[in-house]
Amino acid sequence: MNTDSWRAGRRVVTLLAAVTLAFSGLFVVPSAAAAAVLPSITSVYFSGDPSSPTVTVNGSGFGTVSALGAVQDPATYGANCGGNLGGNYGANFYLDDTLTAEGWTAGAGQPRASDWIGVVISSYSDDKIVFSLGSCYPTYGTLAPGDPFTMHVIGASFSGTVLYPAISSVSVSGSPSSPTVTVNGSGFGTVSALGAVQDPATYGANCGGNLGGNYGANFYLDDTLTAEGWTAGAGQPRASDWIGVVISSYSDDKIVFSLGSCYPTYGTLAPGDPFTMHVIGASFSGTVAYPPRPPAATISSPAVGKTYTVGESVPTSFSCAEGVYGPGLSGCTDSNGSNSPGMLDTSTVGSHTYTVIATSQDGLVGTTTINYSVAYRLDGFLPPVANPPVVNEGHAGRTYPLKWRLADAAGAHISTLSAIGSVRYQSISCASLGSASSDLPATSSGGTSLRYDMTAEQYIYNWATPGSPGCYRVNLTLNSGQVVSANFSLS
Repeated sequence: MNTDSWRAGRRVVTLLAAVTLAFSGLFVVPSAAAAAVLPSITSVYFSGDPSSPTVTVNGSGFGTVSALGAVQDPATYGANCGGNLGGNYGANFYLDDTLTAEGWTAGAGQPRASDWIGVVISSYSDDKIVFSLGSCYPTYGTLAPGDPFTMHVIGASFSGTVLYPAISSVSVSGSPSSPTVTVNGSGFGTVSALGAVQDPATYGANCGGNLGGNYGANFYLDDTLTAEGWTAGAGQPRASDWIGVVISSYSDDKIVFSLGSCYPTYGTLAPGDPFTMHVIGASFSGTVAYPPRPPAATISSPAVGKTYTVGESVPTSFSCAEGVYGPGLSGCTDSNGSNSPGMLDTSTVGSHTYTVIATSQDGLVGTTTINYSVAYRLDGFLPPVANPPVVNEGHAGRTYPLKWRLADAAGAHISTLSAIGSVRYQSISCASLGSASSDLPATSSGGTSLRYDMTAEQYIYNWATPGSPGCYRVNLTLNSGQVVSANFSLS
């Protein structure tokens, strides 16, 4: 083999070895590009207003600004109409207005590959990009509410509809010492759109500032009663933001928050104070007004749970007071429709309630109620039957007359048979006259039932006693709930 042939063969072997090593390295060791996370957009959020919008792009795998090419000064490059920020921003980072096929209207000499002209990057990270628009906006196009769009970031895309934050109402509840503020609207986005969020229980409970990195700039309440807003405490940030915001709930259309421990040290939400609520560029002005509380009614007399005689005259005394923040009382009457002093209704026996109603001019109602009872005047059984503790002795199987009278508060006798609920007897222990063993209806003797003797003005019931000797208790129950008893020992 000559020298040239040997050298040629060696070159072939060397080349084959290099190719083998290259392919071996390709399959065994993944490249940095293969291991990189592909860009993904999870949400696009618009803040501010159509004349000067801010666009926040949330996602992952965005990489760094340097990955998009040479970066130029945002203040200079975004402020004119020369193009997007940085050499490759036009290709890698742009927003399509899909309402029209050609995208944003082009100005003379402007590149129109659907990219946004004059992008000004406020912040750029691997998972969030915040940008605004330069001086060419809105000369050549605007981000109008309701416009469809598609956001592009290095191959990833996200489509949606332009929506700006709007506050429809702000309500304050609770009390000036511990208020809760509810902000209703739309386009608020998510908590993550406002920056890094800290623990509400910890961060809102002290005086370090608002909840999260950007809450101070994006979510705050102005007390417009004074030019400086809320009174500042030593070392507190005072860019008109509310100190120590505690978020109870946050959604795209509602934010509910309370105030941390710095409240009310440095300021209060007093009724009648004007305010302006700010949420990511949207604002709403109003006057602090706490929901009025119902009025209160108080019954001074009579006391709760007392018993009165039927027909008794029982005067009442009561009063009413308007609730906190209420407009004033329109009425204070009892359940009989009377003003104070009133009268209890004792015309019928049994359990009753007495109610006083306080009514506010705004229709809110407050009530208070007491319970009371109405009974007959009853002195027990009349002779020949004796009342406890005396034990009536007799003979089993005999008939004994049970007599009694009922009267009202004026002493007038009551004769209606419907006043009597029942007459029943039960067997008891003769040794102790203790607990009953049974409860059986009493039966009248000789077909004689309950009657009222108009001459003697008394009720009469002839009790036919049981045929078995022993001890018994007779119970007379009235429709008022009153019970009168007599004890018998029958031999």
